[in-house]
Amino acid sequence: MKKITLILFLLSFFFNVNAQSTAGCGDSIDITYESSFNGLLYSFSAPLGQYASVTVGGETESCCDDMWITDGSGNALYGSQATPIGGALSGTFESTDGTILIYVDSDSSVTYTMTFEFSCYDPPSCIAPTGLSASATSPTEATVSWTAGDSETAWEYVVQVAGTGEPTGAGTATTTNPLSLSGLIGNTDYVIYLRADCGGDLSPWVSTDFTTPPAPIVPDYINDFTAFPGDLWAAGSPNGSFSSAWQADGFANDGSTGAAKSNIYSSNNIQVLESPIFDLSGGVYYLNMKAAVTQWNNTNTFAMGSDDSVSVSVSVDGGNYDVLHTWNESNNPGPTGTNMPGS
Repeated sequence: MKKITLILFLLSFFFNVNAQSTAGCGDSIDITYESSFNGLLYSFSAPLGQYASVTVGGETESCCDDMWITDGSGNALYGSQATPIGGALSGTFESTDGTILIYVDSDSSVTYTMTFEFSCYDPPSCIAPTGLSASATSPTEATVSWTAGDSETAWEYVVQVAGTGEPTGAGTATTTNPLSLSGLIGNTDYVIYLRADCGGDLSPWVSTDFTTPPAPIVPDYINDFTAFPGDLWAAGSPNGSFSSAWQADGFANDGSTGAAKSNIYSSNNIQVLESPIFDLSGGVYYLNMKAAVTQWNNTNTFAMGSDDSVSVSVSVDGGNYDVLHTWNESNNPGPTGTNMPGS
């Protein structure tokens, strides 16, 4: 009789877990998948109306075997069929429909063991909003929108400078969605936190970040290029060619700071040095600037080619530009430099 009991115990201990085996809430299981397995490895369902979560561990063959987890509707929880997970596995993932589906794609060479711990729990009484988005509409204003987590019509929000952490106190109450923000500071990274108010119960915070654009600069203003390219300036290439990008140098190759230079060579090579936005509504202003052309890396005279030019342009909408002045082979400023006419 003792011998029969021992045999039954061993059969139970080595029972092979597969997609048809049943784990309960709070159970932890190890699954060693077959080397040729491809498809749904395991499914878990919480009691009707409850959420489920799974904490994963173990590993798959990092080079050649992959896994992913979805909820019952096919929404990705951990990896996806398009971007599966390989190697060491970790993390806890929640299914709000109560179903967890675990998939494996093996190359049929070796087997590895994965671990899964399942939990079941009631949905929160106050569900967090989803789809939170925020975008700045001016240096001092932004628009925020979201989707209600359930049927709630009231929320709290907190707007703060990025990096200050999740709020510890109450937020500002609102029943407006989308929401308009004002009183912001230009050129600043912000985070907005939002949570649902379900009539006395509050959801967890959700958050998103946004950046306000800089406020227009009211002259007088100077950029001496001591620091390149200068605060709020930008340098780049609209056609993707960086073979002669704008860079710091001394004016006309005299010294190493105090000017911006670009090496004019090759074809279809467009480089842009863009200033901040200015507010010129308060008066009449003049643009003072000086340009020089030299041979590469020295102060000698250089003859510009017929396809060489440097233009100064201005835009009032950021898309359409009017040319104020152009230097080319007909008015080469030379190594000593010339001021832009009207300066």
